[in-house]
Amino acid sequence: MSINTILFDLDGTLIDTAPDLAYALNSLLEENGLSPRSFEQIKPLVAFGGKALVKFGFECHQDHPDFT
Repeated sequence: MSINTILFDLDGTLIDTAPDLAYALNSLLEENGLSPRSFEQIKPLVAFGGKALVKFGFECHQDHPDFT
């Protein structure tokens, strides 16, 4: 049996990506004229994925028509 693909879960398991994701969210917020959020606020949400970060950062529920 040969292995063709290996997948890794990188949400803190092997690499701490929370600082990068916080930077990305804050960059988007600033581009849209919104205030950045603190790393302490963002870090616990990283494990819940991009939708959670967008909902938090933009204070927008996923049922909102602009949430895509």
